[in-house]
Amino acid sequence: FSFEPPLSAWAEPDQLASAMAPFQPLQWLKHWSDRHFSFLQMPLAEQSTSSQLFAHSSGVVVTFWGRLDNRPELIAQLRAAPYATDAETVALAWLKWGENCPEHLSGDFALAIAQPQERLLFLARDIMGVKPLLYRLDADGLFFANTLAAFKPLRLGRLTPSRRWMAEYMAEISYHPTQTAYEEVKKLPPAHSLLLHGNGRVSLRRYHSFETGSPAATRAEPEFLDAYRAVWQQAVACRVPKIGKIGCENSGGLDSGSITSEVARQLGPEIDRLHGMGF
Repeated sequence: FSFEPPLSAWAEPDQLASAMAPFQPLQWLKHWSDRHFSFLQMPLAEQSTSSQLFAHSSGVVVTFWGRLDNRPELIAQLRAAPYATDAETVALAWLKWGENCPEHLSGDFALAIAQPQERLLFLARDIMGVKPLLYRLDADGLFFANTLAAFKPLRLGRLTPSRRWMAEYMAEISYHPTQTAYEEVKKLPPAHSLLLHGNGRVSLRRYHSFETGSPAATRAEPEFLDAYRAVWQQAVACRVPKIGKIGCENSGGLDSGSITSEVARQLGPEIDRLHGMGF
């Protein structure tokens, strides 16, 4: 996002695309821009559904990376076409709920929504922070990406390495919710959204918090176990690709071992699609 002049003054689109996805052919690049906004989307694979760029007839434009797990429910609520993509569904959610739309989305995602007529730019990240969303805000505008590499081709002055971040990384405590390896580039925290207004004002908002006030339990209760199992199985199922090979990295611990076992159970006769990797 830039106020004036257009993106080409700050970076070459093909250089940005190469930085974001160096192993993908440039013909995969999707690009949309107007006087104030520029979106570039480089899919990780041809015909990928995880990377989407969509322009709605209302003027709203969405760039989306990730997966919506409650798309059927959203499509029913929004009266959208059954074949609507995740990005199109997000556009309709924005038109209905505005800044509150992330509260209605379930899945792993990072997204940006431009409303050019009002010169609004909205960023949001999923509640667990599975998908990264980084940004740089200065007098030239707001620049965002899902990888630090995308900030290097920008003609905005040099990036300053963060000595604090490097020290924490060496000490294996670099999981800062907002800082990155460069002083000028920030990270949008999980479960947060950022709204940039046309006058340059920025609003940062937390749209979800986990409740941790449940009382301690000392015995198993079957109904809660069944409810947990149902959520657990759905959480695994929505992440298992419908076609192609699947790689599960297994550390030997309870978490990754349970996930690998549940994937194998769900695949059933297609278990030959599953390939394991370990330390």
